[in-house]
This record gives sequence, C-alpha cells and structure tokens, in this order.
Amino acid sequence: MQNKPNNITDQVIRLKDVILITGLSRSTIYAKQNPKSKWFDPLFPKKISLGARAVGWLKQELEAWLSEMINKSISGSDHGSDVRPVQAITFKL
Repeated sequence: MQNKPNNITDQVIRLKDVILITGLSRSTIYAKQNPKSKWFDPLFPKKISLGARAVGWLKQELEAWLSEMINKSISGSDHGSDVRPVQAITFKL
C-alpha cells in the first residue's frame, strides 16, 4: 500500500509543475541550481531524487521561494506603504 502525503506541505511536484508555477523555463530552473551558472540562486529549492531518472521539488519550499521573490519585488518598487508583503502562496495542481 502506498502512503499518501499527510498534508499538502508534503507534496512532491515534478518539473512540469515547477515550470507552470514559476513561469521559468526548464533550463533556467536547472541553471538556478548550478553553482557554476551566472543565474545560480542559492535560495532556489533543491531538487530531490525520486529514482534513477526522476526528480521532484517539495511544493512547500517552492511556494516559500516564490513568496520571497514576490516580497522582494514589492519592497524594491515604488508602491508605497499600503502594499502588504505576501504571507503565503498555495497552488492547487
């Protein structure tokens, strides 16, 4: 019998969903994880191995990273003090 995730924060998502959620291309996602790349982002969620030829990302980590990117974007712009930082983002796939 397979175990189901205990809650939504335990979900592992595959590359196609990471692409949909972030809007980034496959090559950009992998470049963000490569320390030798000029697009390396040490805060981008690490992929996890699911098998010999399969990887995934923890949905909770991806959502937290995206929230942080949104907050950085908001705080770096001229929106004024009435803009609140994003608290949490959840995606239903």
